[in-house]
Amino acid sequence: MNDVKLISPGATDIRRWKNLSEAGGAHQFFMRPEVFRTFADTCMLVVGNDFEFVLPLSVRKKFCISYLHQIPFIQRLSPVGNIDADSVSVVAGLLKKKFPLIHIDTDVSFQHNFNSVKKRNNFILPLSESYDVIHENNFSSDCRKNIEKADNRDCIMEASKDWNAIIANYHQVYGQREGNHLKNSYHKARSFLHQNPERCCEGYQIVNERKELLFSGIIVKGRKRIYYWLGAPTPAGRQARATYYFISEIIRKYANTPFIFDFEGSDFPGVAKFYNGFTKQSESYYEVCYRRFPLL
Repeated sequence: MNDVKLISPGATDIRRWKNLSEAGGAHQFFMRPEVFRTFADTCMLVVGNDFEFVLPLSVRKKFCISYLHQIPFIQRLSPVGNIDADSVSVVAGLLKKKFPLIHIDTDVSFQHNFNSVKKRNNFILPLSESYDVIHENNFSSDCRKNIEKADNRDCIMEASKDWNAIIANYHQVYGQREGNHLKNSYHKARSFLHQNPERCCEGYQIVNERKELLFSGIIVKGRKRIYYWLGAPTPAGRQARATYYFISEIIRKYANTPFIFDFEGSDFPGVAKFYNGFTKQSESYYEVCYRRFPLL
């Protein structure tokens, strides 16, 4: 029996969601309730089989119509717990019935349930081996050359907890490209960082010997993954290959650990080429678009 329902979570539901997550049901850090609810506009849950699984969703309204959207700064929505193929079909039917407009990225394989589903790639790199072994077996020759250039151009990595400065640099570099990142989205990112600085967030900047900013970024640590988050180079940093240097140094720091480095990747050609320089491993997720006419 596939008993699936959509709920607006109360305190008991959130506790059960948290218990499921802490029992190992969440493989994505951003799906934990204390994290997801920081970013969501209006949090809704698809709950299956009396909390056998939970799929967190964020709902917005436009012209009095509720719709599902992808949360800025969270790459994809993942189920917490176990969702089988039969439940996937039931979930898809429920979402199409409840929401006339859907645009989300998700780990749930909805390929056969929506007309418009695009398979995308997320790049990952296990860090269980030494840095030298990872460097030898995974980094491309072009990647190694760019890391060497960064070394020769005096890139220096420093820890930083100036979240406002890191976000400001990210917005300056990518703000126009990512026009859907509203001021409120940046406010939510700051709230998350200020709530969780020591436990899971590490901020860094790359500078040169003149203390000129070349790059700033954040890694977010879950139980099993390290996420590359809000990283952005300055124009001078692009010339200095500072992003190559940053990723290389984080890999060096966490080599010989059980973590997986999650690039929060994209299969846009330029980005994919850059990430492929560090790893050939990827995992699939899905961009789901749905419009129910004539309601829109």
